[in-house]
This record gives sequence, C-alpha cells and structure tokens, in this order.
Amino acid sequence: MNKLLLLFSFFILTNVSIAQNFKVIDEYEASIGYLNIQGDLGIRNHFKTTLGNSGGTGQAKVYINFNDPYDYTRSYLGKHLRYNLGFDMGYSILKPSDPNLTYGIKANAMSGQVYYFDLGANVEYHISNLREVNFFASSFLSNFDPYVGVGVYGVYYGVELESALGNFEKTPSILPTSYVGRIKNGDRFTEGIHLETGIRYRFSDELQFSVKNDWMFFLDDYFDGVSPDPKKVENLYNDWLSKTSVGIVIFIQ
Repeated sequence: MNKLLLLFSFFILTNVSIAQNFKVIDEYEASIGYLNIQGDLGIRNHFKTTLGNSGGTGQAKVYINFNDPYDYTRSYLGKHLRYNLGFDMGYSILKPSDPNLTYGIKANAMSGQVYYFDLGANVEYHISNLREVNFFASSFLSNFDPYVGVGVYGVYYGVELESALGNFEKTPSILPTSYVGRIKNGDRFTEGIHLETGIRYRFSDELQFSVKNDWMFFLDDYFDGVSPDPKKVENLYNDWLSKTSVGIVIFIQ
C-alpha cells in the first residue's frame, strides 16, 4: 500500500511540476478496455491457453505541448508529435482455458489473478497535422486522426497463483517440473516498454473519440507469477499484455 501511495503522489507532483515549467494544453483522455496477458502459465504461443488470462483496464492521460498550438510557424515535428503522461490500472484472471491442455494436469490446475498500476511518459506521432485536425477540420475524412506511440512505464503489480491440487509451497511436487522454485506471489515493481496504435475522431472543438490498441512488454518475467526454467520448457520471452480500448478526449478551452 505504501508503494501505491508513493506512485499516486509521484503522478500528481510530476503533473504539477510540468504544468509550471511548460505550456500544458488542456487536453485529457480517459479510456476503458479489455486486456489479455501473454505469459508463461500454460503453453507459450498456444492461443487457447492464454484466452483465460484476460480482464479489464482503465487509463487516463494528460497531454503536454512544448509549443503554442495556434502558432503557424511550428516545425514538422511540432505539428505531428504529442507528449503525454499516462496512468493505467487493470485486473486479470490467470487461468489456461484449454480443458485438454496437453502440457499436463499439473499445469491445468494452476490459476490466479493479477492487478497492476502503472505510470509513464509517451510520445505520439500523428499522421494528420494536429493544428488542422484540432481547429480547422471541416470534412468527414479530415476529422480522423490516426497515430502511433511509444513510451516507458513503471509498473507496480500484485499476483497470486494457486493450484487446485493443493498447497504448492508445502508440496512442490504438485507443480510442473519447470515451475518448481520459479513462482513469485505478492507485490513487485518492474518497468515496461509501451507501444500504441490508434485513431481519433473529432466530434467538436472540445471532444474527440478514440479507439486504440496497446502493448506493454515487461522487463520482468514474473508478471503472471511464474517464470519456468528455460532449460526444461520453452521460456524465450518476458511476459507482455495487450489492450483494446475506447475512450474520449476532452479539450478545455
């Protein structure tokens, strides 16, 4: 809980500091969506076993601009780049969903849950001229604004795994061989690389609608609670999650 409070405090103080030193466009985004985790619980790259690792997510962003949005002399990058701070939270169950899991009864007996909070900085490249989209869009097609983004996040998460066969801490033999000594329940902190693609639609000068896909690649392989021994089972990559979200963007004049 203390780590969570520190994370919230850092988010608020960072926003206040940036607002004092740079021009902050009064542009805010809120979104909700569906997430899916690709981890090590089940068989890696086996689609059915990761369908059960799914849940919901919510995100908020505050956008920052280093130039006056009304300035006609802005550079190419100034017309197409957006910067923001993002805060995200989510929850997912962890359960391989294939009842005929070929990896074995022991792996199929595993289940759990994970929640997370993250905070990070992003840069977005918008294909459309931001000034024209925000202030002068006049036709249906010119109201669309596709973009791609990248960012770096700090992630605080908590995970809890269990086995339907019993207490694996007391009886490790109920675990798949590659899981023994490779499970970490509890709260942890890691970093993540964030990628995003999306499209906005402008309803008015004050309101836009967004649809986007996000990917978070973790620098820690224990996001789903388990990191199987790579000498005994395929464990080539760290965990990652994907999100599909819809949201609204508000401009306060």
